[in-house]
Amino acid sequence: MKTLYEVLGVSRQATQPEIEQAYKVTLAALAIEPATLTVEERDIREKVIREAYVILSSSHRRSAYDEKLRNKSRPTEPVISSPPLPWKKIVATLVLVVGCLYVYQVQADKAEVELAALEAKRAEAEADRAEQLALAEQARLERQKLQEKRAIQVKQDQEIAQVRRDERIRQERIQKMDAQAAQEKASATR
Repeated sequence: MKTLYEVLGVSRQATQPEIEQAYKVTLAALAIEPATLTVEERDIREKVIREAYVILSSSHRRSAYDEKLRNKSRPTEPVISSPPLPWKKIVATLVLVVGCLYVYQVQADKAEVELAALEAKRAEAEADRAEQLALAEQARLERQKLQEKRAIQVKQDQEIAQVRRDERIRQERIQKMDAQAAQEKASATR
């Protein structure tokens, strides 16, 4: 196992600027290294390089690491400490997500209300149209009844006129017959 100094390629007496320069060079070398490494291997090496820099760039962490090296001839594994959780970012992200969900729900509710209003208007328009159609049908039926009444009245008038004609003709025949009978009676009496 390599020490953190070996990971960055510096000596134990390296200064802060030398450590920083070695960190940048090592990361750049990893970036241009041939594609013989898998993505996982490249990520692991990058994490180890970053951890080495984090520890060696802090004077407090570096002295603790040097003390550990003195107590052991070599560390079995490089010391990797995880950074503290970024609670502010987590809380901000949660607030943002909840806010987005709230806005989405408000927009969905608004769209639902608008849709209900639109459906109500459509139903009202359909009711108005149905009412207009009913009124038109009622007017048509009334016209039809009026025409039927007129046709009946015309037929009745024609029948009455025919009856009157027939009556007049009958009266004329009776008068003719009476006149003929009177004439025959008069010619028989002479």
